[in-house]
Amino acid sequence: MPNPRLVSLCIIFILIFLFPDPTPTPLGSFQRLNNTITREKTALGLLNRTSYGDFDPAGDRWLDIPGLREQDGFAWHALKLVKERVKEQVAHILGTESQDLLEGKGRELTIYHNVTGRVRGRWVRSKLDESVGRPHLNMTAILPSDARFEHSFLRNITGNGGQMQFDFKSENQIQGLEGPGTVQNVRADAVFADETSTGDGWTTVLYGVQFVHTGHILLTTSSEKFAGIFALPHFALSENLFSGSKRRLVETLKTILREQKAQQNMHPWSSTIDGAADNAYTPHCNMIVYLQQHRLPIAPASPQLIQVLEHELRFPNGHRSMVPPRITMSALVFSPDCGFLLESQGPPDYTRVEGNHLQGERWEIRSRTSVHHALLFAAALGAQVLLTMTQMRHSSTPSTRSRISVYTIGIISLGDGFISMVFFSLGMLSDTESIALFATAFFAVLAILIFDTRFLIEIWSVQAQEELDQARRRATRASVSTAAQEASLAVPIITAAGADSLPLPVNSREVLNSGAIPIILPPDQDEPANEMPPTATTAAEDARRELGTLYGKMYLLLLAITFLSLHATSWHPSLRSLYTNVLSFAYLSLWVPQIYRNTMRNCRKALLWKFVIGQSALRLEPVAYFYTKPDNVLWVQNDTRTFLAIAAWLWIQILLLAAQEFFGPRLFIPASWVPPAYDYHPLLREDEEESKMPIGFTHTSADDSPHTKDKGKRVFDCAICMLDIEVSVVPASGGGGGDVTLGSGFLGRRAYMVTPCRHIFHTECLEAAMRYRLQCPICRESLPPL
Repeated sequence: MPNPRLVSLCIIFILIFLFPDPTPTPLGSFQRLNNTITREKTALGLLNRTSYGDFDPAGDRWLDIPGLREQDGFAWHALKLVKERVKEQVAHILGTESQDLLEGKGRELTIYHNVTGRVRGRWVRSKLDESVGRPHLNMTAILPSDARFEHSFLRNITGNGGQMQFDFKSENQIQGLEGPGTVQNVRADAVFADETSTGDGWTTVLYGVQFVHTGHILLTTSSEKFAGIFALPHFALSENLFSGSKRRLVETLKTILREQKAQQNMHPWSSTIDGAADNAYTPHCNMIVYLQQHRLPIAPASPQLIQVLEHELRFPNGHRSMVPPRITMSALVFSPDCGFLLESQGPPDYTRVEGNHLQGERWEIRSRTSVHHALLFAAALGAQVLLTMTQMRHSSTPSTRSRISVYTIGIISLGDGFISMVFFSLGMLSDTESIALFATAFFAVLAILIFDTRFLIEIWSVQAQEELDQARRRATRASVSTAAQEASLAVPIITAAGADSLPLPVNSREVLNSGAIPIILPPDQDEPANEMPPTATTAAEDARRELGTLYGKMYLLLLAITFLSLHATSWHPSLRSLYTNVLSFAYLSLWVPQIYRNTMRNCRKALLWKFVIGQSALRLEPVAYFYTKPDNVLWVQNDTRTFLAIAAWLWIQILLLAAQEFFGPRLFIPASWVPPAYDYHPLLREDEEESKMPIGFTHTSADDSPHTKDKGKRVFDCAICMLDIEVSVVPASGGGGGDVTLGSGFLGRRAYMVTPCRHIFHTECLEAAMRYRLQCPICRESLPPL
């Protein structure tokens, strides 16, 4: 017998030999990487040798860098106009000292040194957009020889307005900043959306520099046809900014080029969000972005105070002297190869109501806000669980569970399940907030598994048994009716009047049908030859099978909604908004099934009011947050009108539940639309035999009866609380004295309940008794459910 260790070792070597490297590198990739590094080194050497003004298309001065050559056909004739427009924006923001600040002079501004965070606002086409014109690109000279050309450019923004967003990630150089010329590297994930874009819009990655003490940021994209990162200093507004950005970029680019070959990173400045190549074979619109940070609205305006604030944000120690102000920036986006020019919408060309440029928060503030909102949502989930537990204690008997709609509790369960999926997804996409998000998701999972699903199973079990009993009673009534008809026609009796079919006499030898199933034994007397009726075990198996089907449908629907919602993030904004509105409307229609069940069963009190109002308010709160709060954590576009419509629909459902409780479940519902149901609050009349006056009624006149307090009223005894019940009774033939007004007739009938066995009780007394058993407290006759 071979040694097991030797066999295991041989298997391991075979697996290593059979399975190659999972990420094999083609032989051509090494040569392509070397060619890319060679071109980048050449561009870096050219950048290191150039000075301010060497790239001046208006003066016919070009650079031998992809995209900056005259034969490339870019719209560089508009660069001078773009710079002048940016200087106008800076002058409006910084005032008369703007030129001194651009030249490296002037005092330090009260602005954030670290802009890591997110800003967002609306953009419009610049008034200089028509001056840019349409470039005539020479794609043969720009793209590599093996490129695949496509006629449409990606990121080609053609709309007249939309949303603009920047996620900044700058170096953490909060301490040790010296001099007005301090420059640090910055990366921004930008999103541009207009009326024609799908999903959130076009996403691109830009790299550049931030001039710390002036609040000026210069960003660009890089691709096969445009080496923007190597030409970035030439887009600066002044010689001082050129020198600072050049010095910083040369140092950074040298470090990246030294590590590029070891990391085999062919596109370290890729403009795609996943860091891959720009599809080096699919042309994109390149961009140059100018951003200027506004002064922070703080008093006193002290740069030292800003440094203390930033240090507290970065390294919190509990000292909070002030609330961190929001970041405000102005932006101008220029595309030299696609020929568009965009600006952030705001003063002085637009009022603050129309737009206030780009606004947002530092990353630390946004992260802290996200954690706080997640914990608040977890607290709301806890309150929902407490309300569910209260309702479960109240609905602890089959009588009370049969009144509740399975679909209402099912919608609540699906909502909690969808919330858990959303928080799990957000937790996987986030780093710093993942603990709070996962904790909230876990709490939602516990809510659905321990409480919502358990309550749903309890309700379903009672109602499934009720349906089974009703089906059995219908089958029994049908069989008895058929047997009676057959028995009545079995023996014809001939009389003088004719032939009639009369029942058999009691001493007849005709075999009576008792309903029992005969058991025929085979000759060997071993086992019954026919099958036995279904046993309790078979019924339990059927119940478990139906319960498994219910579970499967619910979780399948939850997964379908989750995946459809994930896919909806890539839809057109109008279609995505429609889907969100429909989903919110369906989620907040949770009381519609309960209203329907109340109507069909003629039931008034199925749920506690604290459960109805509490669940409505708690589940409406997150919808209100995302629909009405402008700076919500997910930056969801607001739609106040739609929210007001959804909220109104939710409270209309609550009003309908209240109307069903106080005025009857079938108010304004035609009798032909609903099945017949027993009325526990009948109008009592003296002259109708069909009215079935309660047992114990005194037939003496209204003036002589000791059980009468007023004309047209009778007094009965409640057998539960042993107190009197004063009831309005319509006199015989509808004579005068019958008080059937709304107060004492319609609403007054809600004070008593009459059972089918003609016993009368207080409404509160009988409802409390029927919570535990559907039997008359006097004669023990079965009662129809409420």
